[in-house]
Amino acid sequence: MARSLIKSVASDLETNLKEITRNLKTATAKSGDEAEEAIARAAEALSQAAQQLTVQAKEQSKALAKGATETVRKHPAATATAVAVAAAALVSLLVARQRAKKD
Repeated sequence: MARSLIKSVASDLETNLKEITRNLKTATAKSGDEAEEAIARAAEALSQAAQQLTVQAKEQSKALAKGATETVRKHPAATATAVAVAAAALVSLLVARQRAKKD
């Protein structure tokens, strides 16, 4: 699921960047009002791309969070084990760091 979301966002971003690049190239080839219009179009495309990316990121993070929640509910023992292992690893790293500082 995450890979398809990443591919979708990357594709949309690439499309928007191509439009922005095209508008900026037009601006460099033109002068005066035409250049200003091309730059304005590029700025608008960039703004829309940022807004679109924000909306997609929110939607995708909600979907991923929902998936994680469902996984935790389906596998509570595995989740508890994973949390315990992660906590033990962090404690081990902290202890190792403290020992390294003393030496």
